[in-house]
Amino acid sequence: MKKIQYYLSALLLLGCIGLWGCSDDDSDFEGSDAYFVAFSLKLGETSYPALIEEGIIRVEVPLGTDLTEAEVEYSLSENAQVSPDPSTISDWYSDQLFRVEAYNGSFQSFVYQLRELDSSLQKDVVLDTQAKLDAFAQSGVNRILGNLIIGANSTDEAHQIYHLNGLNDLKEVSFNLVIHKSYQGDQLDGLSKLEKAGGIYIGSQAEEEVFGEPKERQLAVVLPQLQELGNLVVRSNNVRQLALPELEEVSSIYIQSQYLEELDLNRLHSCHGDLSLNGSQVTSDGSYGNPLNEDSANSSLLSIAFPALQRVEGDFNLVYFWQTNALKLPKLQHVGGRLSFNTLKNIAKIELPALAAVSKELQLKGNDAMSKLALPALQQAYSIHIASLNAWSINLKELALPALQTVEQDFVLQFASTEAFELPALQKVGGKLEFSEMQFIEHLALPQLQAAGQLVLRSLNLLEDLQLKELRALEELNFTELNSLIQLDLSQLQQIEKMSLLTLQQLEELKLPAQLEGELSLTALQALQTLDLSAIPQLSKLSINNCRSLSLLQGPAQISEEFKLNNLGEQALKLRGTQQAKNYAISMGSARALQIEDLKTVASLSLHGLKELHTLVVSELTQATNLSLSDCYVLQDFDFPKLTLVQEKLSFKGAGWVGQAQNSLSTHLNGFAQLKKAGSVEVLNAGNLVDFTGLKQVIPSLEAANWQVKDNKYNPSYEDMLAGKYTQNPEKP
Repeated sequence: MKKIQYYLSALLLLGCIGLWGCSDDDSDFEGSDAYFVAFSLKLGETSYPALIEEGIIRVEVPLGTDLTEAEVEYSLSENAQVSPDPSTISDWYSDQLFRVEAYNGSFQSFVYQLRELDSSLQKDVVLDTQAKLDAFAQSGVNRILGNLIIGANSTDEAHQIYHLNGLNDLKEVSFNLVIHKSYQGDQLDGLSKLEKAGGIYIGSQAEEEVFGEPKERQLAVVLPQLQELGNLVVRSNNVRQLALPELEEVSSIYIQSQYLEELDLNRLHSCHGDLSLNGSQVTSDGSYGNPLNEDSANSSLLSIAFPALQRVEGDFNLVYFWQTNALKLPKLQHVGGRLSFNTLKNIAKIELPALAAVSKELQLKGNDAMSKLALPALQQAYSIHIASLNAWSINLKELALPALQTVEQDFVLQFASTEAFELPALQKVGGKLEFSEMQFIEHLALPQLQAAGQLVLRSLNLLEDLQLKELRALEELNFTELNSLIQLDLSQLQQIEKMSLLTLQQLEELKLPAQLEGELSLTALQALQTLDLSAIPQLSKLSINNCRSLSLLQGPAQISEEFKLNNLGEQALKLRGTQQAKNYAISMGSARALQIEDLKTVASLSLHGLKELHTLVVSELTQATNLSLSDCYVLQDFDFPKLTLVQEKLSFKGAGWVGQAQNSLSTHLNGFAQLKKAGSVEVLNAGNLVDFTGLKQVIPSLEAANWQVKDNKYNPSYEDMLAGKYTQNPEKP
């Protein structure tokens, strides 16, 4: 075009020379003009001419027009030249300074300026028919300062919309862009120039947002120029592709589609609220169908990638994707809410190399194929829960949390197949620290752990090496099914309230902390022969069950609430150290000899179901509130040598009910010979009992109504006892 202008100028000059030759005027050409005759920018077939006045070249274009491919056309005054050459300029968004030099050397400066025209509409726009949408194109509007509603909830033919071409110039929707189910198109090409939206909503929980049968309808949500967005909500099984390649920040994202195949949010670096991808089926009642069934979950999205994502200020949820085999989050540093990656059935590796903090729960559950989890930068979390679906899905073998220092609430690891696991930097867990259902683990090291609310180890049957050397404070400890552990030293603990050890069948040596003041429960420690609790001044509760090798218990000096000893082995058992207890109960088992050496006072002493017990000695007991012996079938040699007072009730039952009375071999009650006072006495169901001499001193303290004797071989009445008839065949004086 420039060359054409020069040719025209040359022809004009020749014509002028010709006229000059025929003229009588002898004046020379001055050449003093220095200005732009015309100036325009051209985009394809569209030209934007400039207004030139007072040294200003002003080009007006619609707001948001892309001038990166614009070509310039201009013309100058006769024989003038311009510098710089406008054809060399590529930035038409910025002001440009041009110098136009006249033929005679004089010059004039011109400033190029761009003015973007705002063709906006400040109201909500509802385009619920194709005709309305097509007519919108004639408005010239490129910005809607309100909501834009496309389509209707109805799918009747009158509201069906098949394309969005009428929105080709639209750059911005300041509030929400809502696409209802009457839209029948398979793409959003009419929104290809959209750069900004307050929110985008496709589908909703209130509607049956299937947009037609999923296999027949496919919707590609591709917005290539969208750069600013508030909330993105996509709730439709028809959305197969979601591509927002220029979007860098967003307020929140919620995407739910069972058939999503492609996802492009590659430049997204910040989400200021929640970010959720849900692969479960969208249903008419807003439920998830059955996302644990492959038929109701997404099986088409093979990769989830957020290569630029650094921060999610709210919750970050990825759930119910059955065939996704790659997860890429190389730059994610911070999650301000909850991080939940659940039921990603086919992902073998989850690596979050930059993640340093999760402000709420970090949950990785039901990811059955996951064999590796690496969180090398994670230093703190509110809570952590890592688990496969169940004990039959234990592929997690590589687990790395080398920088983790604190967890405010619970840390739970379940169903992993790792053989060795270490948390080298972990110092504190505010809630529960649990490792469970890890059938292959042999070594567990927590070398820096100092405090936790509750420590739970369960079903770690091959665990041989447990390192807790710095652990000082616990509220509760629960170990269950650690059947390869031989030694356990917890003596370094300085604070603990409750402890339970269950089914540590190979445990031979147990050292407990002196600071334990609450409850201690030991169950099925089959190899434990001796237990020394003498360093513990007081326990509120002590329960020992099914520790059948136990032969010596050195107990705490005082048990403030209850002591229970159940299911003893056949060897003789000595109980020492405990001098006071509120409730003291020994029941069941096959022990043949039992010696309670230091117990002096007790509120309730009960021995029940010791059917192999031949010998019982309670050597130091002086008084009890209640005392009961029952179902000790072969007990014949028993002695309470210092017992003088039972404040309420003394009960001796040879058998639990009269039909078993003959099983009781006890013939006398001489073990109570020192008893002088009792609130009441009952002797029942002793089929061979004939001698009540051991109770002769207590009779004067009783009233007749408080003497209950029946279903024994000999059943003396209260009057018989007063009369000295203590045996069935009393000897004459």
